[in-house]
Amino acid sequence: MRFICSVFVLGLLALPAIPVGFALGYLLTGAVEVYLSVISNRLNEVMKVLTVITATVGALAVITGFYGMNFTRTFPPFEWRYGVLAVLGFMIVTAAVMLAAFRRLRWL
Repeated sequence: MRFICSVFVLGLLALPAIPVGFALGYLLTGAVEVYLSVISNRLNEVMKVLTVITATVGALAVITGFYGMNFTRTFPPFEWRYGVLAVLGFMIVTAAVMLAAFRRLRWL
């Protein structure tokens, strides 16, 4: 233990005197932990965007799937003259409301 140095953590003396090798090891460990934290935060942002896309497209897929089913009896909206336009309008409104909600939650 010829080479001795002091390590300060948050302005407080953590250990009075430790070997230089340990001090460098602590610094490298801290740097790796900071790097992993930054990578984790980036991954969280990507996952938020993917969640928004999945939720929006999933809701539209459920509506489309319902209207794509074959029924043995006629379904009233299929007989209505503006049924397709009403469903498309409902899908657009659904997507807009979901995107507005995600934007309000600051996910977008």
